[in-house]
Amino acid sequence: MIQLFIDREEELQFLEERFKSGSPELVVMYGRRRIGKTELVARFMEGKASVYFLVDRRPERELLLELRTKMASALPKLSCKLVPLGIISKKALKLSRSRL
Repeated sequence: MIQLFIDREEELQFLEERFKSGSPELVVMYGRRRIGKTELVARFMEGKASVYFLVDRRPERELLLELRTKMASALPKLSCKLVPLGIISKKALKLSRSRL
């Protein structure tokens, strides 16, 4: 079945404005299943240095390993040291709890 991507100019424009704002931005996207959220993000990311990472129900450690791998491959020109996952996870947990 062919799915059309239509009538999303307003949403794409909104994402572009957030992207070009020069400030850190967080955009939360939610909605019913099968309405094009993933395709909207994919279209927005075209031509931009970006990493798409979908979190599913796998264990946290497995997800972190995959995210770390994707981030490392997306940032090959930066000399970055890979931090052991336990440290990342503990720091992230501490940070998320401190913001509650």
